Amino acid sequence: VPVRPQVVQSFSKGDYERTFALTYSVSKLSCFILYFIGLPLIMELEYVLNLWLGGNIPNHTSVFIVIIFATTMVSMLNSAISNIVHASGKMALYQSVGGIIGISSVPVAYLFLKNGGTPESAMLVAFAVMAIGHTVGLYILKTIVGFSIKQYLFRAIFPICFVILSTCWI
Repeated sequence: VPVRPQVVQSFSKGDYERTFALTYSVSKLSCFILYFIGLPLIMELEYVLNLWLGGNIPNHTSVFIVIIFATTMVSMLNSAISNIVHASGKMALYQSVGGIIGISSVPVAYLFLKNGGTPESAMLVAFAVMAIGHTVGLYILKTIVGFSIKQYLFRAIFPICFVILSTCWI
């Protein structure tokens, strides 16, 4: 969702309330769009894979797709909050720490696989690292601009979780 110009404009005017409100909205909107496009696919994943690949579906494919889907949702949340970091111009710490955390998934996944972990465990490591990176990014954002993690949880994360938990059982 192309909201960065509005976030930058609001931030530069000192209108942090609007800046943060835009971030909450884009977090929810981007996740909801992905979720409601992906939900029918995930619900019928075996059928779609059979239709697409015939009987030649590689092992672990379904689980990989679901984990990649969840990882992409967290990535979208990261993208939404990074707009504020870019607007502040204080990107060095956020980008450095985010890069270090992101690259750590490779050696951690390797260790899991080396010690008998399943291919799914390597994918779950990537998801966990993305979630950790998002959490650390929120704390960095809090130190940079006084971003309220509590407000973010109540206005973005909890509504997203509520929708997912209330619809994923269908």
